[in-house]
Amino acid sequence: MVAETMSPVGTSSGPPLNLPEGRLLDCFRMLSTELSPSGELERGLFFTFMLPLGIRNCNPLNIRRVAGTKWKGEVLPQGGSGEGDFVRFESMEWGLRAAFCLLRTYRDKYHLNCIASIIRRWAPPAENDTKAYICNVCRWTGFGGEQRLTEADWPKLVQAMARQECGVTLPETTIEQGYKLYKNTNV
Repeated sequence: MVAETMSPVGTSSGPPLNLPEGRLLDCFRMLSTELSPSGELERGLFFTFMLPLGIRNCNPLNIRRVAGTKWKGEVLPQGGSGEGDFVRFESMEWGLRAAFCLLRTYRDKYHLNCIASIIRRWAPPAENDTKAYICNVCRWTGFGGEQRLTEADWPKLVQAMARQECGVTLPETTIEQGYKLYKNTNV
């Protein structure tokens, strides 16, 4: 049942998992060790690999790797990690910071400032059910699809997008810490 509630939104019969405060991966690693009958780390890590890739990578919006781009807080890929085309960060907060930076780029460079236009670029129909993504994010944020968003709305937007991407509700304090990193660090 745990894996079912952690699957991506739209494919799960259960509600998204509400994660406790603190470092998310540490929480999952602790839980996976507790679930292991023998207590051996190797067996406990099996549970970790059942987690959504965005959570394992501390990249809850599943930001793709782009040649020549090095994010603050990015961790170099490890062979066999299953990261594929996606960036891996040292903490969830750094992954969230990157998401906020991309939203700034969407606003400043592409003039995208509403849920519908942001998500059409973020999750194009060729790869996603974009309409369902937009509907879910609108429902979870309370914003209209064409409503003009300000930077102050972004934490709520990122929270909903992470829920759509990974099937989990991140703690508000984690979102706030990622937003503070975004506001307090240079590009």
